[in-house]
Amino acid sequence: MNKIKPASIGAMLLFSCGVAHAIPYDIGTLNATPYGSDTKTVTGSTRFEDRYIFDLTGTSPWAVGIGLSNIPLTFPGRPPLYDISGLNLGVYNNSNAPMLDNDANPLSFIGTLSPGTDYYMKITGTPIGSIGGIYVLGAVAAAVPTPETWTLVTVGLGLLVWRQARRRAANKTPGSLAAA
Repeated sequence: MNKIKPASIGAMLLFSCGVAHAIPYDIGTLNATPYGSDTKTVTGSTRFEDRYIFDLTGTSPWAVGIGLSNIPLTFPGRPPLYDISGLNLGVYNNSNAPMLDNDANPLSFIGTLSPGTDYYMKITGTPIGSIGGIYVLGAVAAAVPTPETWTLVTVGLGLLVWRQARRRAANKTPGSLAAA
């Protein structure tokens, strides 16, 4: 019994040190105003996981663009002061379903998301710099026009063209066609 207790405590400590910085940040509603550059410094040498929670408003889908970048700081002939290995971005809905396949580019997301649910960005990596690592996150969203919006725009432009054509026809005299 005495040998099992220290082993179980050691296993719990080892398991709890597996992922550091599992901190959720609520950035609120993502919209046409960019969520500017959020620069985050991570320390230590264990794998970290940060989550940024956001939502979308309205009823129409939104085109969302998210970018992530590692900011290494090194000096020639010395190990890096700041660097992150395996930096990765994931975008998930509130049911933990992934919204992207990031095998092609693990540092960006461009896609369409529907409002009415919360989403989160999960950023993972391992600091390998002697001080830690730095990453920068930016995000922006733009409303996607619905088919009804495109229909109204097309009808409106058609009415303007029709009106202009009637004005031109009314201003022409029969003699002006022979001169042309």
